[in-house]
Amino acid sequence: MATKNIQNVAVAGVNGNLGPAVLHALITSGLFKITIFTRLKAENDAGIRSPSSTSAPIQVPVNSNGNCSDSGNSTGTPKPSIQTLPVNYDSVDDLTTHLTAHSIHAVVSLLPHTAPDKQMNLIQAAVAAGVYRFIPSEFGSDLDNPVNRAAPTYKGKVNIQELLKRLAAENKISYTIIYNGAFLDWGLTHAFPIDVGKRTAVLYDGGERVYSTTTQPTIGHAVVSVLANPEETKNRVVRIAEANVTIKQLLSLVQEVVGDKDWTVNETDIDQEVEKAWALIKQGVFSFESMMPFIYRAGWGKDAGGHFETTDNILLGVDELDTEGVKRVIEGVVKKLRDEAFSH
Repeated sequence: MATKNIQNVAVAGVNGNLGPAVLHALITSGLFKITIFTRLKAENDAGIRSPSSTSAPIQVPVNSNGNCSDSGNSTGTPKPSIQTLPVNYDSVDDLTTHLTAHSIHAVVSLLPHTAPDKQMNLIQAAVAAGVYRFIPSEFGSDLDNPVNRAAPTYKGKVNIQELLKRLAAENKISYTIIYNGAFLDWGLTHAFPIDVGKRTAVLYDGGERVYSTTTQPTIGHAVVSVLANPEETKNRVVRIAEANVTIKQLLSLVQEVVGDKDWTVNETDIDQEVEKAWALIKQGVFSFESMMPFIYRAGWGKDAGGHFETTDNILLGVDELDTEGVKRVIEGVVKKLRDEAFSH
């Protein structure tokens, strides 16, 4: 684990929500040789993907040798070196073999939280292969906050963090945990907490609590910055926040862009939803209905750290959006929705 100059990067879970943005940022940086781990077809789909964390499969142009056929971009960025590699996430030995064969320096995990065992295997393989840096699949709420850390929804993520901390203390690997709050752009099309296309919104606890939020492209940029600054980001949490808003403020900006007619706006008491969730869990029900309230609380609940008062924006080159910047994000989401509707 002596490598500090990170060049060879493996990315796992590129078909999830963050995959396109992170992969694009890594490619366009021109800094890395990228190996994309893809799931062997023989693996069980249910163990890797969940309805809440999937998107259309990433299309990576490859030549007959399995290498990316991308010839670079118009900005003069060097031609990226990219290859795709089917792996068995159920086999530590298989993962170790591939990480070793390609001299991987860093692993970026985008595997869904529904597959903690796959990520555990990947971490163990990274240690066996002498990988220097592991970025786990966090990219959300602040799990250093005790309210969130005790939530059943985050049990898998917390276990992964504890494993990485223990291995780092033994000098077997280093890690960086990235917290970015709610996805600003993705959230606007998935009722999290506003759905621009359906004109619906949920005001959690009245919608007046400030929370931190970041777009997916900026999260991708942060991943690149972490890998480019390995010593400054070693064995610690980094927090980024592109905007700090309330749900009401965001809804007002959305309505400035698309109009304020025909909206359905509901209010939800987070404590009541969490209480219902605990009741379900005590009955042995582990479902969307019993898990999501803890995510809502992490983003918009009282004392859950949804607003990052201190960040690593400067270190990672993240610029905060002003009101007009947030509106541009909204306009981009609206344009994308209209383009998709037109194409159908």
